[in-house]
Amino acid sequence: MSMRRFALITGLVAGTLAFGGTAAFADTVTLDGTVAPHSTVASTRTTGANSAAELPLYGEGTANANTIIQVANIALTSNNTQGIELTASSDGTLTSANGGSLNYQLLLVDDGAAQPADTAFSGSSSVVNVTDDFVNNVAAQDLYIEYDAPAYLDPGAYTDDITVTISNDEL
Repeated sequence: MSMRRFALITGLVAGTLAFGGTAAFADTVTLDGTVAPHSTVASTRTTGANSAAELPLYGEGTANANTIIQVANIALTSNNTQGIELTASSDGTLTSANGGSLNYQLLLVDDGAAQPADTAFSGSSSVVNVTDDFVNNVAAQDLYIEYDAPAYLDPGAYTDDITVTISNDEL
C-alpha cells in the first residue's frame, strides 16, 4: 500500500515539475436552444344594440351618415418582444341574399380608446403594429366599422366576414 501511495505522489510531483505548475485541462460545452414564435388572436363579436350582432342599417326611409360601430374585441398573446403585426381585412361590403349591399370601412384601435372619428377610416383593411401594449405577453385591440346607412336599402339579412390575422415577424 505504501508503495502505491509513493508512486502516485511521485507521479503527481513529477507531473507538476514537468509542466512547471499544476496540470489543467479545459473543454467547452456549447448550449443551444430555440424558442419558436408563438402568438394567438381571439376575436369576440360585440353583442347588443348597435353592435356586430345588431347593426343599425336604417334603410326603411331613414338614413344615417357616418355610422360607427365597435364590432369586435380582440385579445392577443405573444412571446415576441418586438411585437406583432395585426391585420383586419374584408371585402368591405355587407350583402343580403336578395342582392342588397352596403359598403363599410374598418379600423383597429387600442383597447378602450375613444370611438374613432369617421375621418380615421380609410378602407376595407386596417393594419397596426402592436409593440408596447403587451403586459405579461397579453394585449388587446378594438375593431370598428364605419358606413353610411342609406334611407332605403333592400330588405333582408346583411352579412359579411372580417378576417383578423397576426404576424410574428420581427417589426
